Amino acid sequence: MTHFNKVLIGAISIGLSVLYAVNTQAATTTINPGTNTFTDAITSAMTAGDILELSPGDYILDGDPCSAPRIPEGVTVRGMGANISDVKVIRKTPTGCGQFVVIQPLGPFPTGVRGIVENIAFSRSADDSTAEPLASLARLVINNCTFDGNNIANGVSIAGSELNGVEVMNMSPTGTKGAVRSDDPPTSLIYDTYIHDNASRGIFTKVQIDVNMSRIVNNGSRGIDVDSGVPVSITDSIIALNSEGIFSVGDLTIQGCTIYGNTGGGVTMYGAGGTITDSIVADNGATGIEGSGTSDYNDAFHNGGGSGCAGWGGVAPGANDLIGSPYNFCPFPGVDPVFESVDPTDACFLALSSGTPAEVLQGSSTGSYIGAVDVCPPTCIACAELEIQYLDDVCDQLATNPPTSMKEYQALAATLAQSLVDGATVCGEAAACVTHLVGLNP
Repeated sequence: MTHFNKVLIGAISIGLSVLYAVNTQAATTTINPGTNTFTDAITSAMTAGDILELSPGDYILDGDPCSAPRIPEGVTVRGMGANISDVKVIRKTPTGCGQFVVIQPLGPFPTGVRGIVENIAFSRSADDSTAEPLASLARLVINNCTFDGNNIANGVSIAGSELNGVEVMNMSPTGTKGAVRSDDPPTSLIYDTYIHDNASRGIFTKVQIDVNMSRIVNNGSRGIDVDSGVPVSITDSIIALNSEGIFSVGDLTIQGCTIYGNTGGGVTMYGAGGTITDSIVADNGATGIEGSGTSDYNDAFHNGGGSGCAGWGGVAPGANDLIGSPYNFCPFPGVDPVFESVDPTDACFLALSSGTPAEVLQGSSTGSYIGAVDVCPPTCIACAELEIQYLDDVCDQLATNPPTSMKEYQALAATLAQSLVDGATVCGEAAACVTHLVGLNP
């Protein structure tokens, strides 16, 4: 399946979740920021199809330890700010009930549609010292939200939920728990989510989950830890700069990922083992691909430190893996993928570059690129690439509104050049490009 198809399927899945969670007779309620204006008393009284809108501002959860809002089936809670950070829900004191945002009822999972929470920034204040999760998300669809632990305690617990466009950060050490943890079925989907700068694991799961198009970066323990013999799928994702990349005792499927720069190993597959394909495993401190299972169409480059010859351990290279050019005592050195950037704050982080070898750019099982990110698009456009568009614009103007003098023609030519350059990010001096384009006129 191509990367495009997987993105399309993910988008359709998200769209269907939203479609089925809203009915045509929804009642919409708007509340304003303040202390305890967003509470369980408001949300739990809502019914499927209702929408709760939160006006921009800070919503403080304080006082009643069991006042944390629960989201009933089919209810949408939506922040109304232009940016996620415009609507903040801040837990000031422990809830004491083990939940922050959960579906109602708390018993067996209902069969109805999931609730939706979107466009809200959730966080802890400095005086919330609880060890309870910042958020307990059961059968919810979370769209475009952030969860900031403020370096205090446990992170986000999920069960049968979808995280779409979510950011989880700054969760403090919590033993075996992770910034995102899943202990209970049904399967959860983590899509287009950024889990970073947490003191413990990025993702810890004991049940089946699917991770797609996500970034698990700079966490203090394992990026992804699969703690039981369950199937887990990780596709088109970056797992980088953690203390260890991916560790699994389950049935692991990895496809189209980039696993880079982790202090320990890149991928360790025990238990049922698993498969890894179409992935780059590079510059990890221990063995790149270890344990049991199969590897094919991968590039394991410079793992294990030192000579960088620990690309494949217990997992042998597959027939289509890029083993590179063997030398001395290094039978499988891999191929340097030549990343555009290794800075996680860069838009081109772990993207391939113009210097990436063709065998990496065309080495996947579909003949496309290996890894999670294609060649980074140029950040600027050469002035010469605007020439055809400029001349077309001039011709169009001459045909529809011809100037009546040479002076008017020259002014028109200069205006069109300036407008075109203003709408593009041109390499070099913009004024020089305008002059060049105007000079193309007879």
